[in-house]
Amino acid sequence: MHRDRFGEANGATCETLDPGPQIITLCTWTGISSSFSAGGKEAKVNHVCPGMYRIPGAHRRAYTGTMAIHVGTSGWVYNHWRGVFYPPQLRQRAWFHYYASAFSTVEINNSFYRLPVEATFDAWRAQAPAGFLYAVKASRYLTHLKKLADPEAPLHRFFERARRLGHTLGPVLYQLPPRWQVNLPRFEAFLAALPRGYMHVVEFRDVSWLIEPTFHLLERYHVAHCIHDMRPLQVPLRTTASLVYLRFHGDSDHGGHYPDATLEAWARRLDHWRSQMCDVFAYFNNDLGGYAIANAQTLRKLLDGATPTPCGGGSGPPPTCSRSATRPSFVRQGMYAEGT
Repeated sequence: MHRDRFGEANGATCETLDPGPQIITLCTWTGISSSFSAGGKEAKVNHVCPGMYRIPGAHRRAYTGTMAIHVGTSGWVYNHWRGVFYPPQLRQRAWFHYYASAFSTVEINNSFYRLPVEATFDAWRAQAPAGFLYAVKASRYLTHLKKLADPEAPLHRFFERARRLGHTLGPVLYQLPPRWQVNLPRFEAFLAALPRGYMHVVEFRDVSWLIEPTFHLLERYHVAHCIHDMRPLQVPLRTTASLVYLRFHGDSDHGGHYPDATLEAWARRLDHWRSQMCDVFAYFNNDLGGYAIANAQTLRKLLDGATPTPCGGGSGPPPTCSRSATRPSFVRQGMYAEGT
């Protein structure tokens, strides 16, 4: 075990794990706030993220009291993006490098349908520029066919491939199927089997899972809750780890495109989470018409110019961002198909 002077200085119990390609420190705070010293300046921080995952330093900004926000899209190879995002004459083999010049992360979805071979993961690692992170979606064999039963072998097989991404491996997303009712004993057995030293995220597609006992299990195992807007679910803006993971599937009231006013409100929320010691990953999956690219670029620009504001945004008094010191959550707000 290594000492984490930042966490220990703030009353946290910290343990550094080094089981694989990523060195991650887990810190748990028992109080709602603490002071720390950064750059010779004292600052007050509200710790709403119960389990402090440390992303490897190469992927994080120089520490100034705020954490990193990564914005990208779900995939980068879409033929209808040619002429919308990619220059018309640019060869497809050069698309990733063009994409990576604009975004610091991408979410890989094809691993959900078929686990890529080792050479594919090696190629993804080799092509990524410094600081770039892949979020990888776990196989539907584990989440949809087995419904998390006996997870050890599928997890071993998945990470045997995914860990080849090395320092470019970001969060791993487990999307549970719709119409599968909550099963807390099986869910806890799955969480207990997850390999330590990685950033794990769970996305729920059935309303029965969106209950406090589910969120408490996620907090206990330092696993992030995926906040998404796939209707008809009304997913709470609920954080369960210091990793905040969001998926934007498209604003159905505007043909899949998010208006600037909506993105401005989200920029304020994301910046608020960052100011509260959370690392944020946000992905746009509304690829039709290139909306994902346009919305991701707009959100990135808004964040680059963001100033700390209440997480609620808009007019009137801000909503309460946390309910307790040990089990923080965010209020339900207006967030609105399988395998996406």
